[in-house]
Amino acid sequence: MSFSHILNQLLIAPLQLIYEFVYYYAKLFTNSTGMAIIFLGLVINLLHLPLYRQADAIQDAERAKEKQMEHWVRHKKNLLRQRTLYDAADLLPSMRI
Repeated sequence: MSFSHILNQLLIAPLQLIYEFVYYYAKLFTNSTGMAIIFLGLVINLLHLPLYRQADAIQDAERAKEKQMEHWVRHKKNLLRQRTLYDAADLLPSMRI
């Protein structure tokens, strides 16, 4: 048994089973393949909603951290720009012939 097969059995197979279960009963209930697919899409979005909320919370924390670091980033960029101008000005006299 390969590593990819084990990962498939642990991660993909349970989701596939849930999706097939929802699709089967949705199709049985509605007698329409299209409506069953729409219902399956709604169920998938509802199941993934907590993941979306978690991702938004992580993104908000990242934005807060960036805002907190903004002053120091601007300061470091200014220092780098000054150093670059200083180095360029230092090279100019030696370039004259």
